Amino acid sequence: MNISFQPYSLHLKQPLITGNGKFSLRSGWIVRSYMREKCFYSEIAPLPGFSKESQQDVFQWISKNDIHIKKNLNNLDWIHEIPFASIRFGLDAIRLQLLAAADGKSLHHYLNESALNQVKINGLISLLDPIQADAQLEKFIQSGINHVKVKVGIKPSQELNLIRILRKKYPQLIWRIDANQAFSAEDAVHFLNDLKNEPIDYCEQPVDFSNTEALKFVKDNSVIAIAADESAYSLDNILHLIEQDAADVFVIKPMLIGSIQEIQAITDLIKQRGKKLVFTSSLETVVGRRITAQIAAAFTQDPEIPNGLSTGYLFDSDLDYFTEKIENGFFYLNQD
Repeated sequence: MNISFQPYSLHLKQPLITGNGKFSLRSGWIVRSYMREKCFYSEIAPLPGFSKESQQDVFQWISKNDIHIKKNLNNLDWIHEIPFASIRFGLDAIRLQLLAAADGKSLHHYLNESALNQVKINGLISLLDPIQADAQLEKFIQSGINHVKVKVGIKPSQELNLIRILRKKYPQLIWRIDANQAFSAEDAVHFLNDLKNEPIDYCEQPVDFSNTEALKFVKDNSVIAIAADESAYSLDNILHLIEQDAADVFVIKPMLIGSIQEIQAITDLIKQRGKKLVFTSSLETVVGRRITAQIAAAFTQDPEIPNGLSTGYLFDSDLDYFTEKIENGFFYLNQD
């Protein structure tokens, strides 16, 4: 099997500061394989502070298992034995793209013949620079985006005031709040209930990812729906959160889950239990975002639910393997 791994590092235009850390540089590997002179791409990019594995873990595993990867890429059972989710994601995405191409299909249509060729998306802004946030909101609106996610939990009082100001200026927008574990349970309830009259879709991960009791407390005492993000990292953990009724929404980052089969099992569970499902990228390059968009197209619960895929603008420059088309609030997919 012809397969290669090319490391990359991309600088962000400005540091993205969240309740769980700061991102100035995004690094990972682009996976390449060929079929009939056509190149297929995937990505392996553990997200610091979110993924259980580190960049060094990935580098050492790939270096040690180069021969095994080429020999076993078509063996899904072997892929599932890999201890790191980002590697399972990257290798399985390549495996399935090759199978899809052999069948004359795109990845999303191989996964679901009824999949649409576009995915509705939300925008993402930081509130630390109000002028830049305002300018980016204008761009999102011009591109047809009407749901916007904002990072909170760094300067709560300032954030509350800015959300109210921006909401009045842009009444057509619906807001998603992302706290990245920044709050205690009590502080989260206070913060969210202060926003009870604003058009808030939900709040992601207000408390520590490992504290199911605190997450449920916020859900039970907040007027705003609560989403599990960092807590939603495995089938067993998501089942536990559902059984404890600790979240209304589940935000799925495919890079942090693993193989596409694992992702499908999770999405099937969320749909069966009547919870809301949202896909989002993990600050990947255009390669990873494109695969995440294809997964969202294939497994979406409702094509009208926006997914988090509009993060390419955060980079100084992105990789040039694909041209990303975002128009009318949708991420558009090529058929091939």
